[in-house]
Amino acid sequence: MGDRDRSTELRREDIATGLEKMNEYLLAMKCLAARPGDEENPSHDLEDALWLARHLGIKEKAELLNVLHRHFPERPLPDRTGFFLRELVARLDPPAS
Repeated sequence: MGDRDRSTELRREDIATGLEKMNEYLLAMKCLAARPGDEENPSHDLEDALWLARHLGIKEKAELLNVLHRHFPERPLPDRTGFFLRELVARLDPPAS
Protein backbone atom coordinates (compact mmCIF):
# COMPACT_ATOMS: atom_id res chain seq x y z
CA MET A 1 0.00 0.00 0.00
CA GLY A 2 1.46 3.34 -1.03
CA ASP A 3 1.59 6.51 1.04
CA ARG A 4 -1.34 7.95 -0.87
CA ASP A 5 -3.51 4.88 -0.18
CA ARG A 6 -2.64 5.01 3.53
CA SER A 7 -3.44 8.71 3.65
CA THR A 8 -6.81 8.14 1.98
CA GLU A 9 -7.62 5.31 4.39
CA LEU A 10 -6.71 7.49 7.39
CA ARG A 11 -8.96 10.28 6.12
CA ARG A 12 -11.85 7.81 5.77
CA GLU A 13 -11.31 6.62 9.34
CA ASP A 14 -11.20 10.23 10.57
CA ILE A 15 -14.43 11.01 8.74
CA ALA A 16 -16.15 7.89 10.13
CA THR A 17 -15.01 8.75 13.66
CA GLY A 18 -16.18 12.34 13.24
CA LEU A 19 -19.58 11.23 11.98
CA GLU A 20 -20.00 8.83 14.89
CA LYS A 21 -19.15 11.58 17.39
CA MET A 22 -21.56 13.95 15.65
CA ASN A 23 -24.35 11.36 15.78
CA GLU A 24 -23.64 10.72 19.47
CA TYR A 25 -23.78 14.46 20.16
CA LEU A 26 -27.09 14.79 18.30
CA LEU A 27 -28.47 11.84 20.27
CA ALA A 28 -27.37 13.43 23.55
CA MET A 29 -29.00 16.74 22.58
CA LYS A 30 -32.27 15.01 21.62
CA CYS A 31 -32.32 13.15 24.95
CA LEU A 32 -31.64 16.30 26.96
CA ALA A 33 -34.20 18.35 25.07
CA ALA A 34 -36.87 15.62 25.28
CA ARG A 35 -39.38 18.16 24.00
CA PRO A 36 -43.00 17.18 24.39
CA GLY A 37 -45.17 17.62 21.37
CA ASP A 38 -48.85 18.00 20.76
CA GLU A 39 -51.17 17.45 17.82
CA GLU A 40 -50.48 20.89 16.36
CA ASN A 41 -46.73 20.92 16.97
CA PRO A 42 -45.41 17.38 17.23
CA SER A 43 -41.90 16.86 18.56
CA HIS A 44 -39.69 14.52 16.60
CA ASP A 45 -37.11 14.09 19.37
CA LEU A 46 -38.12 10.52 20.20
CA GLU A 47 -38.20 9.34 16.59
CA ASP A 48 -34.90 11.09 15.86
CA ALA A 49 -33.26 9.65 18.98
CA LEU A 50 -34.56 6.19 18.12
CA TRP A 51 -33.02 6.37 14.65
CA LEU A 52 -29.71 7.69 16.01
CA ALA A 53 -29.52 5.06 18.75
CA ARG A 54 -30.20 2.25 16.29
CA HIS A 55 -27.66 3.69 13.86
CA LEU A 56 -25.05 3.77 16.64
CA GLY A 57 -25.90 0.24 17.78
CA ILE A 58 -27.14 1.37 21.19
CA LYS A 59 -29.49 -1.08 22.90
CA GLU A 60 -29.43 -0.31 26.62
CA LYS A 61 -30.08 2.61 28.94
CA ALA A 62 -26.52 2.41 30.30
CA GLU A 63 -25.16 3.04 26.80
CA LEU A 64 -27.44 6.06 26.41
CA LEU A 65 -26.30 7.42 29.77
CA ASN A 66 -22.65 6.97 28.72
CA VAL A 67 -23.30 9.04 25.59
CA LEU A 68 -25.03 11.76 27.63
CA HIS A 69 -22.25 11.92 30.21
CA ARG A 70 -19.52 11.85 27.56
CA HIS A 71 -20.95 14.90 25.78
CA PHE A 72 -22.45 16.76 28.77
CA PRO A 73 -20.40 15.58 31.77
CA GLU A 74 -21.30 18.41 34.14
CA ARG A 75 -24.96 18.72 33.26
CA PRO A 76 -27.55 17.16 35.56
CA LEU A 77 -30.23 15.21 33.73
CA PRO A 78 -33.71 16.70 33.96
CA ASP A 79 -36.56 14.44 35.06
CA ARG A 80 -38.06 14.56 31.58
CA THR A 81 -34.86 13.00 30.21
CA GLY A 82 -35.29 10.00 32.52
CA PHE A 83 -38.81 9.44 31.22
CA PHE A 84 -37.60 9.99 27.66
CA LEU A 85 -34.81 7.40 28.08
CA ARG A 86 -37.27 4.86 29.47
CA GLU A 87 -39.52 5.28 26.44
CA LEU A 88 -36.57 5.22 24.06
CA VAL A 89 -35.19 1.97 25.49
CA ALA A 90 -38.66 0.39 25.37
CA ARG A 91 -38.87 1.22 21.67
CA LEU A 92 -35.33 0.04 20.96
CA ASP A 93 -36.13 -3.43 22.17
CA PRO A 94 -39.89 -3.98 22.03
CA PRO A 95 -41.13 -7.01 24.00
CA ALA A 96 -41.63 -10.20 22.03
CA SER A 97 -45.24 -11.07 21.24
